[in-house]
Amino acid sequence: MICLRDKIFMVKTLLLNTACPDRTHGPASPTDNLPMPKQVSALNTFLLVSYISSHYPEIDLVHMIEAVQEKGPFLVENLQTARVEPISVRHLSDTDYWFSNRFMISLYQVIQEQIPDPDLGYRIGKIACESQSIFTTAIGIPLLGPYRLLERITRENQKYNRTKTNQIIRQSRGRVLIRITHKENILVNDFAKQWHVGIFESYALISGATQVRVDVKTVENGPAFYGDSGQCIWEFEIRFKNKPVVFRLFDRILCSVPVVKALIEDANKIQEQHNEQILHRDRIIKEQTEKLKKIQEEIFEEEKAQIQVQLEKISKELVTAEERERKVIAEDLHDSVSQSLGMSISKIKTLVEQEKINRSTDVQSVINALETSLNEIRALTFKINPPILKHLGLVPAINWLIKDTGKKEKIQIRLNNYLPDTVNIPETIQAVLYRSIRELFINIQKHSNASKADITANIIQGDITVSVEDNGTGFDPDAVIGFSHGSYGLHSISTRMQHLGGDMEIYSSPGNGTNIILTVPLDRNN
Repeated sequence: MICLRDKIFMVKTLLLNTACPDRTHGPASPTDNLPMPKQVSALNTFLLVSYISSHYPEIDLVHMIEAVQEKGPFLVENLQTARVEPISVRHLSDTDYWFSNRFMISLYQVIQEQIPDPDLGYRIGKIACESQSIFTTAIGIPLLGPYRLLERITRENQKYNRTKTNQIIRQSRGRVLIRITHKENILVNDFAKQWHVGIFESYALISGATQVRVDVKTVENGPAFYGDSGQCIWEFEIRFKNKPVVFRLFDRILCSVPVVKALIEDANKIQEQHNEQILHRDRIIKEQTEKLKKIQEEIFEEEKAQIQVQLEKISKELVTAEERERKVIAEDLHDSVSQSLGMSISKIKTLVEQEKINRSTDVQSVINALETSLNEIRALTFKINPPILKHLGLVPAINWLIKDTGKKEKIQIRLNNYLPDTVNIPETIQAVLYRSIRELFINIQKHSNASKADITANIIQGDITVSVEDNGTGFDPDAVIGFSHGSYGLHSISTRMQHLGGDMEIYSSPGNGTNIILTVPLDRNN
């Protein structure tokens, strides 16, 4: 039965709702003086502010509501005077004000931002039975028992929240299944779901039931945004062990004894403090875990940087060692093989001149072959370790390479030198660039069918860049990978550039020539 006061209250609310249409489908406008839709009683918000005030005194409720208003703004109407006012903290504890679903969702979001406790909704829901307004609707709770009390609470809930319908769809021994169907265009979140879990658990417990457990299942998720179709549906399965009515009454009478009541309240406080300590401990563990993770990431980045420096140092040493070995090989060729060939040719010529051996075609052929080998070895020695590179520098060495190539191939090669005369290029970089340019010349001769090529050397933002461009047949850079298709030379050049902290870029396509740019930082290798 609904009492006369409740009927008057419902009629008054219905009239006010008719005067103030529901505007849930669109955001509130700063110039709009209409109040928010009346969908949720302040009885719910009263529980929120009460719990937060007592358990989180450091939270500034005024600041919290200001944060909510930034998502609105929200205007509220007094059910008694019809006065429209901006929402404030005092409205949340006054049952003469009702709030919209949009406001409640915004309030939940702000609360969760300021109190990152995933069980907060459940904890607040568990104190719902302590609200005097609801408590008076369930007089004789021990006589009602869990089944009838849950039925009563399901009906009563309709009076304080117009965004959903509640229905008991199944009852059996020690089990009640309640379905909550939210109306169209109503948004919900996990906070509200856990709130209901706490409410159903708390009422089952005060009815005298024991071993209470509430499981929730989402049947339909509902809309994600206002204006979307669909409605959210939850099913709450309350399992419990029911006591006979005599034991329920005895427990209720016993709990009314001041001493017992005080003991129970103390026990509840101790349990609550214990839960808070567990929560605090979990927060500390989470914070320390995050700090440890951050420290590990910093250590990893530091070690990574150190390893990178060591790798660069090793790479530079490898390049230096390679150049040193080339120099040793060139010196060996010059000092041993070249001299042996020269002496052999000289001795044969001397024997011929002294007529100790007959001058014949065969002997002359041997002399010619030896002289050819000597010239090739001398040329190879020069290419491996050209003295001009060591004594005069990179640009003269490139000019010599251009002239030497031009003698053998019908290719016009031009050098565009923009390097400052004062630039100091380390020997290692000079040697690597020279060898790389020589390797590119060989590729042009063998594969490009080019008639001309341009070399451009410059300093750009502290890096020395050398561009080698030809008008040849070109190729697809993506198809020339690794060591296949004669690309070993390009792979070797790219590796040398990386060893010096530099890079090689290839710009080419079939029929459009090729441009390869070599870049090496100077400061990094000084």
